Amino acid sequence: MIQKVKPISISVRAEINLTADDWSLYNEPGREEAAAKMNREIERLLLEGRIGGLYKALSIGQKWGATDSEGYHALAYVIESLGFDYDKVI
Repeated sequence: MIQKVKPISISVRAEINLTADDWSLYNEPGREEAAAKMNREIERLLLEGRIGGLYKALSIGQKWGATDSEGYHALAYVIESLGFDYDKVI
């Protein structure tokens, strides 16, 4: 069957305000700034319709453990809070 509906892009305007504790970042100087930068990067990527690339924002906080499993769990929370299925987005 011919596909009659094909999604091109989805743009989402969101406000993300997770703290360093929400991201489970290591208790090291700069952790709150890293959390804020990750939040802003996720907002930017969502607005650009780059939902499948959200995990790349975790690299901003890699020094503080954002790429550990806890960071992915926090990202799953963000994605699911926006109404998306984490397993289908990532």
